[in-house]
Amino acid sequence: MSNPSVEGSRALLTRLREALGDDSCLDDSSITRAYFSSDSSIYRVVPTVVAQPRSRDELIRVVRAALKVGMPITGRGAGTSLCGNSIGTGLVIDMGRHLNRVLEIAPEARTALIEPGVVHSVLQAAAQPHGLRFGPDPATADRCAVGGMIGNNACGARALGYGRTSDNVISLEIITGTGEIITLGEGGDINQPPIPQLIKLTEEHRAAIRAEFGKFTRQISGYALEHLLPERFAPEKFFVGSEGTLGLVLRAKVKLVTEAPVKRMIALGYERMDLAGDDIANITRFRPTAAEGLDDRTIDVVRRLKGANAVPPLPKGQAYIFVELAGDDAAEVAARGEALMTAAHAVDAWRVDDPKTVATLWKIRSDAAGLAGIGLERPAYSSWEDAAVLPECLGDYLRDFEKLLVKHRLHGLPYGHFGEGCIHCRIDFPFDRSGGAADYRAFMLEAGDLVVKYGGSMSGEHGDGRARSELLSKMYSPESIDLFARIKRLFDPGNLLNPGILVDPLPTDRDIRVTQTVHAPLRAIDPAFVQQVHQCTGVSKCLADTTGSGGMMCPSYLATGNQLHSTRGRARMLQEMINGQIVHGWRAPELRAALDLCLACKGCRRDCPANIDMAAYKSRVLHESYKGRIRPLSHYTLGWLPRWGRLITRIPGAGALINSALKASGLRSATLWLAGVDARRPMPLFHTEGSARAALRETKDCPLSDAELAARPQAVIWVDSFTDIFAGTALPALVKVLLQAGFNPKILQENACCGLTWITTVSARDIW
Repeated sequence: MSNPSVEGSRALLTRLREALGDDSCLDDSSITRAYFSSDSSIYRVVPTVVAQPRSRDELIRVVRAALKVGMPITGRGAGTSLCGNSIGTGLVIDMGRHLNRVLEIAPEARTALIEPGVVHSVLQAAAQPHGLRFGPDPATADRCAVGGMIGNNACGARALGYGRTSDNVISLEIITGTGEIITLGEGGDINQPPIPQLIKLTEEHRAAIRAEFGKFTRQISGYALEHLLPERFAPEKFFVGSEGTLGLVLRAKVKLVTEAPVKRMIALGYERMDLAGDDIANITRFRPTAAEGLDDRTIDVVRRLKGANAVPPLPKGQAYIFVELAGDDAAEVAARGEALMTAAHAVDAWRVDDPKTVATLWKIRSDAAGLAGIGLERPAYSSWEDAAVLPECLGDYLRDFEKLLVKHRLHGLPYGHFGEGCIHCRIDFPFDRSGGAADYRAFMLEAGDLVVKYGGSMSGEHGDGRARSELLSKMYSPESIDLFARIKRLFDPGNLLNPGILVDPLPTDRDIRVTQTVHAPLRAIDPAFVQQVHQCTGVSKCLADTTGSGGMMCPSYLATGNQLHSTRGRARMLQEMINGQIVHGWRAPELRAALDLCLACKGCRRDCPANIDMAAYKSRVLHESYKGRIRPLSHYTLGWLPRWGRLITRIPGAGALINSALKASGLRSATLWLAGVDARRPMPLFHTEGSARAALRETKDCPLSDAELAARPQAVIWVDSFTDIFAGTALPALVKVLLQAGFNPKILQENACCGLTWITTVSARDIW
């Protein structure tokens, strides 16, 4: 029997293509729809089609065509949303692929003109030569899109010093749900619809707006109606944080600020996290640019995953606040730091001077989201992610929050922007159990009541999205909730822009990704594998260009720029295979396409905060795909390469003979074809004097006697298969360097193989 919703989506897509004309920017392939069905939240919603517009004009055409045919529209940058506001059932517009340029830096005016998909760190790199920066800096700064920051009113660790995104926006060019293009802020016309109607509407509700909105800086939930009051009218600031429900950003003009030349970190230790929260009002008297809190629960995860040396020495205590002080005068900053350490009610206080240690501590804090997801006995998730209370209430809130976790038999790893009362927390919701979604919902509703008790905000920087929009009625009066809906109708009368977010909200427990796999056959057969794959919650560090910082995740994504070839992209395909709705089984072509370019380098295993090991997952997929079947020819050629190579180097003269034969173009091409290797690649040459180990063992050019060597510390060299069988390796040079460094190099004589070709082809053995 046909599925009416599927047929309706297909009919709508056909009408969209007809309305658009040139539909080359649209992609409704199963692999693309599967990838864009999730962001960094707990939710999964499969879109009908994904658009990747290549210009502002094409973006406008796509939006207007979708509005014309009545297709819901969701804008998306890097998909780093933690509350599910960058996924949707209709058209998802990917701004990050092409609309990602810094159009202009104006140093004298201290402004930047950008496209919505520009990555935060790219903007920073463009501004840095002028001594400028964009103020807000979320932990995902090296991959998140500034357009997404505008959508959510992102803040980051240094919002204390530089403000929220809304504080740093000058003007926005947007397209509304009527297809009109308007400019908000500088250069905008307040007489252009729907601005006059918006002004009239807010005039009727000034009392409620003054009473309920703009009470503290981290009140991000709902629409920022305080910016529509006549004494502070700023429609561009009002639009920030509207989560794509009122319009999509075409271009943005943002403010740039100067970076303070002098910085100092103060590390404060406390007995408990709530006691650290009690001290925040005292700390903020010293004008920090950042005051970030976490405790030993997060620190211990780092030690467990990366060793004790991965964590620098810390002050006494079990909870910590890392404070950054900044200014123009080194003596003044130093004096402020000393005064802070004296005044703080901490059990210990340190000044951290070593830049490497400072960078390591900030990295631990920025990686906290991923670390918290795997730091508990069971997987932990975002959703109750960034609630905020008045800073002076933070300690009391943390105490009550811990009691709430205990009441619901849950565990969490809190951390966050203590200086502004904003707390992140990953919680081990039982999504993989029957009834887990209902348990989650019960907690969310009660957690919302707790925040309201302290006059707080459901969201402190990530927006409400699918996770918390339903809770807004706890925080705001019926008058304000109705006002949200009326404002939404002014900008989006057809309710096509991110429907179900903020206005007429979806239930918080709808469309949870892991819950959709509770009855998946693979979960019953191998629950451990399912849990491992779902450790990828979309933290998306794999989307960052980390090559300059020594990171290596993920080489294939860095080469292609296609998120499908990132670690997250591959994890999403595995999750979709487990779900079974779009990607079907181990042999699914979508899964093969996603994993094909994975080098099995284990860069993700080292760099991913969520501890994803894609090399292991790829080997499992290949094993299951070819179990009991004849494998591709390349699995027997390249997969058995260590064996073939050792055979060749054992036969006298075989290496030289094969090297000569492979110089013939026809044989060379045939060999590359058999191996499944691109014909443009050069052929490696086999070692002609047996193995590299054997050849080196015969050399007599060591200037030291046996006795002199024996007196030195030994350094054992593991010669892998490729170094052993191919010519031109660095083995002789390595031995020479070790000798010059005072070691006695000893070459391991047993065959030593890293197993890479076996693992990545599963060509001769079952590895699971």
